[in-house]
Amino acid sequence: MQGICYEADVALIAIIPGFQVQPVTIVPQRYRSGVNDRVFSIGFDNGGESSLIESRITSIGRFSGAATFMASTAPVEGRSGGGIFTIDGQLLGICNCAEYTEDKGIYAASSSLYDELKEHKLLAMFQQQPEAEMIGKGSSPNMGVTFDQSIERLGAASGTEVICIIRDANGQSRTVKLDQASPGFMQALNAEQLRQNGSTFADRR
Repeated sequence: MQGICYEADVALIAIIPGFQVQPVTIVPQRYRSGVNDRVFSIGFDNGGESSLIESRITSIGRFSGAATFMASTAPVEGRSGGGIFTIDGQLLGICNCAEYTEDKGIYAASSSLYDELKEHKLLAMFQQQPEAEMIGKGSSPNMGVTFDQSIERLGAASGTEVICIIRDANGQSRTVKLDQASPGFMQALNAEQLRQNGSTFADRR
């Protein structure tokens, strides 16, 4: 472990995975989220398989101390430490805990992540983005990114892990995890989304 911030409840860990991994991008330092922005989180409910939950930001900076924000749908045990992402797949924060009375989750904001990187002199690794990207995409819930574009940005190459939530008309759902999604599957998924009137990720309830 490289360092830990108890106030923000985040840690910086160095690992040698022993195999190739695909890192995610942290939102630029100038990025500003907005209430009602659509997001999604990934975690391991009760220690099970990884799953994706669509959500939206409900409040920002509600608590004193380290920077945090809240999002709808309280995370269950096993999701703590998992990432919460913008609609286009950039890391926005880390799951801290649940607020069950309001059915919401509390997340460490990206500024806490940057503080840890700065503390350990690693910030320069994340300061090579073009200025246009540093400005961020604003706080619109849709941000002009379609669901198929989000999938492509999260990795349309062969070998990408894909997690799908399948929900029937009765509200019953199941999660399907594909460890090695093929380019053909990704193209079919994109095509189906476009066929359904080109609805955006943010419009999906």
